[in-house]
Amino acid sequence: MVISAGTFRDGALGSYNHTDVKHVTFAGKVVLGIDASRLFSGWSSLTGIDGLANLDTSQTVLMDDMFSQTGLQQLDLSTANWDTSHVLDMSYMFANNPALTTVNVAGLDTSQVTNMAQMFFNDPLLATITGTGDWNTGQVTDMNAMFANDSMDWNTWQTAYNDALQTVDVANWDTSHVTDMRSMFTGDRALTQLDLSHWQTGHVKYLAQLFADDAAIDHLDVSHWDVSQVLTTTSMFENATALTAVDLSQWHPTAIRAMNNMFAGDRSLTKLDLSNIDMNAVSSLNHLLQGTVSLQELKLGTNSHLFDGEDQVNLLDASISATFTGKWQAVGSGKTYTAADLNTGYDGATMANTYVWEKVATTAPDNNNGNTTTPDNTGTTPDTGTPTETPESGDSSDTITIPDTGTPVKKPATGGSAAQIDSRPANKTSKAQKVATHPQTLVKSVTGATTNHQVTTNKTVRLTTRTNRNKSGKTTATVLPQTAEASTSWLTVLGVLGLSLVSLHWFKKQD
Repeated sequence: MVISAGTFRDGALGSYNHTDVKHVTFAGKVVLGIDASRLFSGWSSLTGIDGLANLDTSQTVLMDDMFSQTGLQQLDLSTANWDTSHVLDMSYMFANNPALTTVNVAGLDTSQVTNMAQMFFNDPLLATITGTGDWNTGQVTDMNAMFANDSMDWNTWQTAYNDALQTVDVANWDTSHVTDMRSMFTGDRALTQLDLSHWQTGHVKYLAQLFADDAAIDHLDVSHWDVSQVLTTTSMFENATALTAVDLSQWHPTAIRAMNNMFAGDRSLTKLDLSNIDMNAVSSLNHLLQGTVSLQELKLGTNSHLFDGEDQVNLLDASISATFTGKWQAVGSGKTYTAADLNTGYDGATMANTYVWEKVATTAPDNNNGNTTTPDNTGTTPDTGTPTETPESGDSSDTITIPDTGTPVKKPATGGSAAQIDSRPANKTSKAQKVATHPQTLVKSVTGATTNHQVTTNKTVRLTTRTNRNKSGKTTATVLPQTAEASTSWLTVLGVLGLSLVSLHWFKKQD
């Protein structure tokens, strides 16, 4: 079909028999009126449109359903240079297109748009949406189901996740006037990345089913959302089966009425903080936690409720394994509860706490093998049979030090100490050691680093060769500890006696 220049009456093409039209070309400038809604809606055989730049949309206010239910596979509006500065309604604009895979909406002026509900709804093959990141959404109030069901119907089709929408750029959107976000991303099973962390949600009332059935996304940052006006969060995260954590610790809703099925089926969710959510006015809590089989940590507050008078949240029992007992335990008090206890008996006034799976008690290993006095790792000093010198402590054992007339023995330098050499004469005996005898005991010589001779009596007596040196390094007299007398060499004694005899003889001759 070729359309020449002219002016369209509102809804002119909508009444045209278009079921067999496969291609449309705008050959000249065509002025659209205020209402361009459903311009190509229902053209199920339409696969291509040329000359979109020839459309004058400067007067257009309504564009709802403009390209819905067509056979289009691609649609590029980025080069159309449309003036959409007066457009208020873009709801269903690209909805229900079973073959649509890519849409480029860069350049559209959305500054006055208030309604974007179901704008890209139910486009099962839609994988790429380009140009949304620069949109001015400051006046939008309705985003209900805007991107919902942009994935294959898994009950009737077989396809890979990369055949459907995995991400959409909405991070910088101004959502300060939005009141309805119900089902906005529901059913987007391939969606893995979504940045909503800076959204302004102070006027939002409806968050029901916002992320329901988004099976691939594992993280959502909604921690700073203002939910003070929210009335319902029913099924908000239901069946988000890959979601492991969602931080709601700073949520302070005061008007909320319905929370049923909010986390139902979230089988990967491990921890959840509901402590600041005021549930006093909530009338529907049923199945809030149904199917959260991995939930191991649940924080509840004074205004938390798990039973609404008719239905319960269906908190599951903790896992029973070698690690966990199957009960929930209050971290603060240590008390344990079954899931049934908490589901029907939780009282925020007395039970506000963090609840975790109770762990099986473990017993410290017995390192003593039954020995209560000696640890297993205590070493035992072997008996080498080498005698040690008894210190002169003045106890009941008598220690006597006598000179050794044997051959001088050089002590080896051990442990960094200087070697000591016995200075006694070598002509007394050639034996390195003597064998001492006692009337009661014969003691064999003991070999070692020093020449020790041991005599056993009723008291312990040790005979130890000892060399004493003064601070200057000179040898000093050996002292007997019992008598404090200096030992004297027998040669010295004989010399003195001999000299005395000679002197006496000399004096007699003088007489």
